[in-house]
Amino acid sequence: YILRTRVGTDWSVYADYYNKLNDPFIVEQYGFEKGYYLLNKIFELYHANFQLIIVVLSVFFYACFLKGTQKLKINPDITFLLALLYLFYPSLEALRQSVGIFIFYYSLQYINQDQFRIRKGGVIFKSLNYYKGKVQYIMVNVIGILFHRVSITTFVYYFYQSNRLIKIIIVGGCVLFDVFRSHIEQLLRLFPGLFQRYSIYVT
Repeated sequence: YILRTRVGTDWSVYADYYNKLNDPFIVEQYGFEKGYYLLNKIFELYHANFQLIIVVLSVFFYACFLKGTQKLKINPDITFLLALLYLFYPSLEALRQSVGIFIFYYSLQYINQDQFRIRKGGVIFKSLNYYKGKVQYIMVNVIGILFHRVSITTFVYYFYQSNRLIKIIIVGGCVLFDVFRSHIEQLLRLFPGLFQRYSIYVT
């Protein structure tokens, strides 16, 4: 996994981006996020091979997974088996997206902080860990957004898991999208650029 080379349809795209990093036209054409650009720039300054970026990111993925699993205190064996299918296998194809996904997985520990503390007399109030975890979750996932815009959905998840009304709205929205999908797609076709991204990431 760490030493893989030329795996996935996007491999040539990322390699081409890295090798032509000093060409403003190429950088603008690909339009990758600033975090990914900066990562490539650091390696390019030291004249490193593109393969080294894959190695470093792969180690980073493993570290996020192992540390996140440890912090979440869940069964590591079962979790690893599931992760092979739902985390590591997709990362063979989606490099930038995987940065955000593994960061999100690591950040889940922060929304599992103790939310309440009971004072003497039975008064319940939010604990300091609750607010600290909220800030940490947001800050960590901002890093993910710097590598792929789709990581902005991690903020949606935060409110989804903590608010019943938002759960209903999101689930209801998904149901409505499925019901009216053909009509929505016809509307999106009026905006070719938007429809192209929709086709890639949704269909």
